[in-house]
Amino acid sequence: MKRVIGVPGDSIELVSGQVIRNGQQLDETYVVNNDKRSMKLVKVPEGSFFVLGDNRPGSTDSRDWGFVPEESIIGRAWFVYWPSDRLQFLHALW
Repeated sequence: MKRVIGVPGDSIELVSGQVIRNGQQLDETYVVNNDKRSMKLVKVPEGSFFVLGDNRPGSTDSRDWGFVPEESIIGRAWFVYWPSDRLQFLHALW
């Protein structure tokens, strides 16, 4: 499972592990383990998404294999079950 960080038209950059989307740093309290990787500025093309894992050092994601085509997104997360002290239903953001 990956988290959608950028949608078509967004500009994404990573600076020492911090995600900058459209010029603003994201407050990513959900990241389990961050790393210090940087990535040059990219623009998310139409019909694609930029995704990252929450366990960044152990995750392969758009930093490694690029943008995800819209047709490859097959579901949405709706429930958190781990860690068990954070059980919750997720509210729709779409």
